[in-house]
Amino acid sequence: MRIIAGERRGKKLLALEGEQVRPTTNMVKEALFNILQFNIEGRRFLDLFAGSGQIGLEALSRGAAEAVLVDANRDAIKVVQKNVEAAGFTGRARVVSSSFEGYLRGERGCFDVAFLDPPYGAGLMDKALALTAERMAPGGIILCEHGSREDLPERAGAFEKRKVYRYGRTALTSYQAAEAGEEAGGGPVLEEMSAFFANRLEGYDQHMRQEIEGAEEFYPFTAEQLPDEPGARVLDLGCGTGLELEAYFARNPQARVTGIDLSPDMLGALRKKFPEKDLTLLEGSYFETPLGEAAFDGAVSVESLHHFPAGQKRELYAKLCRALRPDGAFVLTDYFAESPWHEEEYFRELARLKSEQGLAGEGFYHYDTPLTVEHEAAVLREAGFSQVEVLKNWGATYTLKARR
Repeated sequence: MRIIAGERRGKKLLALEGEQVRPTTNMVKEALFNILQFNIEGRRFLDLFAGSGQIGLEALSRGAAEAVLVDANRDAIKVVQKNVEAAGFTGRARVVSSSFEGYLRGERGCFDVAFLDPPYGAGLMDKALALTAERMAPGGIILCEHGSREDLPERAGAFEKRKVYRYGRTALTSYQAAEAGEEAGGGPVLEEMSAFFANRLEGYDQHMRQEIEGAEEFYPFTAEQLPDEPGARVLDLGCGTGLELEAYFARNPQARVTGIDLSPDMLGALRKKFPEKDLTLLEGSYFETPLGEAAFDGAVSVESLHHFPAGQKRELYAKLCRALRPDGAFVLTDYFAESPWHEEEYFRELARLKSEQGLAGEGFYHYDTPLTVEHEAAVLREAGFSQVEVLKNWGATYTLKARR
């Protein structure tokens, strides 16, 4: 058991042993923090039924200001205390040995985020949820882990059920208050893509490096797959602030890079990073920007293309394949769906949100709709790439290399 992201990434944690113990799996933990995204940093976090404390410690590693870890099991509390000390979070973590009911009835503070994970089928969730809702700050989020066949109540005080995410036998259900700045039907308010990144430019690099599992490894690994000949021409789709280019320019200072991105703010930050490098930066959609014929020795995209459907990607990849020289390759490092069911669910949810929020047309909105690795590879082959191989993965992030 480890912390998977943030300032204590990779830190080993002690596990709580016993027949009744059911720790949150890495897949569900990663999904949990993907749901929370930017709602962790600086927030007060409650880990109820803490077990080993891994969720509360993960929140602290990802920037939570404080975490309160509660459990009634004395053996669990001993493990939590050891994990808090080992992770170096004694100043920001409070460990409480108490029943959930006793603690919540006595707590006078409020939480921004709460995670509830009582024993499955024990009949504790409804009461814990109702009491937790009374201790939430305005705009707070409650996430509950439970068995996938267990249905949770539609409301808990002022909080409404927003979304159920299923992962095999496990499910996560989210709750938010109706006035929490979201649409009545539930789910995030969709933001236009360039506006989304402009609003998060400050701290973006740190977020990507610390919050995405494996980021410290996959950026340099991706750069290692790109052409190392001096003067090589490389195309970067969705270049953002150029995190992958930091490692690439360190390896190939004379590379000539063309970057395409929707966000002028991101491109401005990239230009400031590399004022002396041979950079051609194009503001716009890579779906619409002409790429030329046999113009590039290589191409790359990192954490950008998981927002688009297969048909749109197929057209882009066909254009990209033609833009590469005969021995060129496209290196794709991105986030992928766990299964075909999850892939379909992401697109269904996006369609629902767009319908409820009155967003018509094919505008670019920031919402994750990743394909599975297998589907992505198939789309690349259909677009004309002769060979597609999976090189490595870090959790749900994979690096693929597609050769023309």
